[in-house]
Amino acid sequence: IFQSIRKNNWEFLIKELPSESILVGGYIRDLLLENSKKLFDIDIVVPDNALDICAKISEKFHCKFIVLDEKRNVGRIIFQEFVIDIASRVGETVIQDLKSRDFTINSIGFYLHQQKIIDPQSGLSDLSQCKLNCPNRNNLIQDPLRMLRFFRFYSEYNFEFESSLLTFICKNKQLLKEVASERIIYELRKIFK
Repeated sequence: IFQSIRKNNWEFLIKELPSESILVGGYIRDLLLENSKKLFDIDIVVPDNALDICAKISEKFHCKFIVLDEKRNVGRIIFQEFVIDIASRVGETVIQDLKSRDFTINSIGFYLHQQKIIDPQSGLSDLSQCKLNCPNRNNLIQDPLRMLRFFRFYSEYNFEFESSLLTFICKNKQLLKEVASERIIYELRKIFK
């Protein structure tokens, strides 16, 4: 993973992040699936103060900074070659944060400073077995857009899943009404693509 970070020229950022920062989600998933065209989905979780960290990095490197979610403390830094989203950790520990994610294939973390993988939900196993698994379906309720992401991941990777997961999504589809239309349109574009 670290070799890919170096190859894609964003290693310099690690020095700007707290020591407990982890790379999560899509970047790791796509790297392990050897999907190099998608290696610009960079999500980093820091212990806290994500927006302050984003502001300092954007000022130091003269790039654009956007607040994605002030309440949940999530920001985006736009560099010329890539975009990085930085979020404050959900819960007290890295494990709690990773367990709050939508699917196990997105709950794999990589400690940036220690260069160590952390996989509390067996996402590596699910990736190798081509499974789309959601151990805590309440995580889909917390952010209903994740139900649409199920269809995107299925269309992109054609992974197997338990039929009860699809039944759960169908039963709770009305919750998508709570999601901002911009987020839904963005996700639908990715599905259709």
